[in-house]
Amino acid sequence: RFALLEELQNPPMGFVENWLQSAGWDKLKEVPSLVPRNAVLGINDGIHMKAMLFNDEIFAGYDRLVYIDSDAWVRSSKIADLLDPSILSSMPIAMTYDWNDPKMFNTGVMVYRPNRAMFHEVFGMVMAGWDHDQPSINAAFEGQIATLDPVFNVHGPAVSSGNATAEDAVIVHFTGQVPSKGMFADADHLRSMRFGGGADASYGLVGAGCLYAEYFRWMASA
Repeated sequence: RFALLEELQNPPMGFVENWLQSAGWDKLKEVPSLVPRNAVLGINDGIHMKAMLFNDEIFAGYDRLVYIDSDAWVRSSKIADLLDPSILSSMPIAMTYDWNDPKMFNTGVMVYRPNRAMFHEVFGMVMAGWDHDQPSINAAFEGQIATLDPVFNVHGPAVSSGNATAEDAVIVHFTGQVPSKGMFADADHLRSMRFGGGADASYGLVGAGCLYAEYFRWMASA
């Protein structure tokens, strides 16, 4: 398991590295903090680093990678299906649709090949803009994206819209504002999650409260 860490002041890098190593992450790579010239400081800190995922120098020796956002929960061993080479048989990257904005693909879970040319393209777009990584990755790979089954990135209204079921979810992605994420360490939020609450009503995993409750039980038993 490989963790790419952006060098932010809070929390301290040493704390993050020790925490990840104790959780079994054996490959850690620090990259400098990325701050696009037009980005709003503070609220956007730490959301631009994903451009570095395509840098083949960082991932030398890896032909294919499976990337998962840190606000996602691997719920099923079926995640191993993402290692199937046929997923990238005709395209360099695979993602699910973004159910909060179905015109785009969601970058919370990606199967892809590191590529120097695409890294420079994505990096250039991200650093010239102000938004997070997703619009830039979608633009750089337009027409070259294979579609993953929605069960590999159950987020937003995926369940409430009928595009996925909670029962079949392989990777649960807690999209939305930070205080609504499944791993947000707040007592009131955790109490709400225990009974299936806590989702961000605008961008979060709505209509799937059973997954919040299941994640709470999983954390409590860990």
